[in-house]
Amino acid sequence: MKANQILSKNLASVLLPLFFLFPYLAFLRFYSANISIQSSEFYWAIKNSFLQSSVAAVVCVGLGLVLARGLLSFAKKNQKILFKLILVPQILPSLFSILIAFSILNPFPMGHFGVIFIFIFINLGFSVYQLTIAIQNKMGQLALVSEIYGLKKITFFRKVLLPILWPDLKLNFFLVFLFCLSSLSIPLVAGGGKGTNLEVLIFEKIFIEQNWDSAWALMVLQTGFVFCISYFFLKSRSSVATDFKMHSFYKSKLASLGLIIYLSVFLGSYLLSLVTSIGAIDDISLFANDIMNATMNSIGLLFFIILVCFILLIIWILDYVQTLRHSIAINFISVSTVLVGFSFYIWLPQGAGFDLWKIPLAFNILFFPILFKIFFEKKITQMKSQIIAAKIFAIPKSKIIFKIILSQCRQVLFLSSSLLMIWSLSDFAISRALGTQIKTLGLLSENFLSSYRLDSAYLVSAYILVIWFGLSLLIHFIFKGIYGAD
Repeated sequence: MKANQILSKNLASVLLPLFFLFPYLAFLRFYSANISIQSSEFYWAIKNSFLQSSVAAVVCVGLGLVLARGLLSFAKKNQKILFKLILVPQILPSLFSILIAFSILNPFPMGHFGVIFIFIFINLGFSVYQLTIAIQNKMGQLALVSEIYGLKKITFFRKVLLPILWPDLKLNFFLVFLFCLSSLSIPLVAGGGKGTNLEVLIFEKIFIEQNWDSAWALMVLQTGFVFCISYFFLKSRSSVATDFKMHSFYKSKLASLGLIIYLSVFLGSYLLSLVTSIGAIDDISLFANDIMNATMNSIGLLFFIILVCFILLIIWILDYVQTLRHSIAINFISVSTVLVGFSFYIWLPQGAGFDLWKIPLAFNILFFPILFKIFFEKKITQMKSQIIAAKIFAIPKSKIIFKIILSQCRQVLFLSSSLLMIWSLSDFAISRALGTQIKTLGLLSENFLSSYRLDSAYLVSAYILVIWFGLSLLIHFIFKGIYGAD
């Protein structure tokens, strides 16, 4: 009886890591330890990966801290709008960000500079968002107190702000670093021969050379490195948000101008391309049936993706309630898209019916840990004392999960659901790696791009954004009906 209780208590702790390790375990079926990797190509890919990722991360953190002061210069009403806009570059499909970057720099510099430029272009808004939140949560009234004690602005930055924000700067650096390290589409398109990174090398080993053993070894190395970074540098340190007092030390007109320029270049380039694509409506109307079919498939897949994500979230929270620590699976972030997709491709049968499960499972293996890391880890960790008190009073685990934890996570539930929806609706990389037969809006837009019908691709992307906005609004009203207004 006691053994059954121990097994029941630890079941979630075992199942979660196994789920996220499935791609590696599945790959072992075809692994024969016949590794043949040229040291020159390996070191070349490693060097490129570290160069591109580290330079992009340093620039994003540095500029992000500067532009965060620009965001804080705006009125609170405008800040709420800007908070949403600065995340757009990261949540839009990567191919559209590449197209926008190509339209800005003409001719586009292929190689390291081009890859790093796109990495910065996409991740800068995320850094601004994270660092602005960190300032508001941690700085309180320290700027006002520093001024009273006669500290100059530069001294305040050097001796007060930077030391307090150092954990957040480090966290932001490694998050952006890992986003870039695991990127496939950007180095594949913009890297050329000189910009080949580790993820592209893995892709080539699988799909071009058919050297699965070497690919598996490279993926284990990459994921082991990512796991170590996540385990040692991305651990959450819970802290109570302070009452933030706005001060002139945090404001910068020059930084606010820089933020407006960044958003104007990104959003303006997209909108300009979209406006010039209006003339292609007649052409795209010929694909009305394909678009309708892809819409239904995408929404159906989205339902299964959110369902799998919610089940994983409940199991994860249950594990935390039982052990009072987060699952080790939280460190399985930025897993190779090629690895996950190809593992499901060679392991599970082909067919549209299986796609309805392969895509959601693969999608959550890739995105759930990072979503949890960004949105839920710190929030749930801050509830640890509430969970301990609830367990002392023998409150059922179901009530702890739904009445105590999830009721306080409604904002992060909405944000993570919204991001999951736009990523799902616009995805094509995972579907390609899975070799799926089901047609989606993301695949349709990618088909238009690959056939150089850019106007049609932009129109489909706008259609995806409209669906995403409508579904996000629906989720908002559902949450409002369940939890009430904030």
